[in-house]
Parts: sequence; C-alpha cells; structure tokens
Amino acid sequence: MQYEFTYKNTPADYWKFYMGNTYKQWTGIVNVVFTAAMIALIVSRWQMTNGLGKTLMVIALLIFPVFQPLAIYLRSVKESASIRPETTVRFDENGMEILVQSHRQHVAWKEFYPPMRRPGLTVVIPDAAHAYLIPDRITGEQKEPLYQFIAQQVNQKSGHRSDSVK
Repeated sequence: MQYEFTYKNTPADYWKFYMGNTYKQWTGIVNVVFTAAMIALIVSRWQMTNGLGKTLMVIALLIFPVFQPLAIYLRSVKESASIRPETTVRFDENGMEILVQSHRQHVAWKEFYPPMRRPGLTVVIPDAAHAYLIPDRITGEQKEPLYQFIAQQVNQKSGHRSDSVK
C-alpha cells in the first residue's frame, strides 16, 4: 500500500497542532482552572472593586481564552511563512519519504514514534526532533486508512509502543 500527499501547511494547521498540544498536557488543566478562578473572583468581587481592579481582573480572565490562542496563532503565521515550498510525503511498507524541492529523505519505520490524531490533523513523528502535520483537507477520505496504516507499520517495525504518544 502506498499513500502520497503534496501540501503546504497553513497557519490554521499549526494553530490546531499547538493548541491541541497545550490542552492535552497539564498546562491545559492549569489554563482552565485559572480561567474558572478568575470568573469566580470577578463574580464575587466585581461590586467591591474599583476601575483599575476591574480592568486587571478582566485582563487576567482573557489571558488563556483570548491572548494565548492569539499568541499561538501569530506564532503559527510566522512558522507557516518560514516554510515556503510545498512538501511531498510518501508512505509505503519501507517507511516515509519526504521531498522538499530537491531535498529527498527516507525514514525507515523503525525510527518512528506512533502517529497522533489532532482535530483536523494526522501528526506523523519520524524522530524526536521532527513532526509532519498532514491536514485532513489533504488526506480527505484517506485520513483513517492512512492513520491505521502508519500505526500498523510503527507497531510492527519500531521499538515504540502504540500508546506511548497520544
């Protein structure tokens, strides 16, 4: 079986990936707890607080639901702009081949970490330093068969367990 896709990641692809990583870790819990605490503080102390205090409480409330996603989006725009050419990725029984302009690289399945699903993305991790975000808009109906194929190849040919990365 072989899968091949040519694409260029958009800022939205990177944003989904980074936001997914944030809320899949303990930092997501901290964000939610802090935001809930700020809501409780605002509800309980709004009438007793002066204008400066109200302003500070509202700014603190907006840190995680507004400012953090905006900062992540700006980072995503910058990262998307830094990768100009399209990337072609090909998956077969031997591994993954990456082609960017004239640079070609082959990575054997034994090197891979298990793939991850994020909303709208399949994340392929050939080593500890790289990850390829393959958007569902590119894979279309092949997203689940592709994910299953990669997971199966990684389970059979690598030393990484399938449940080690989620």
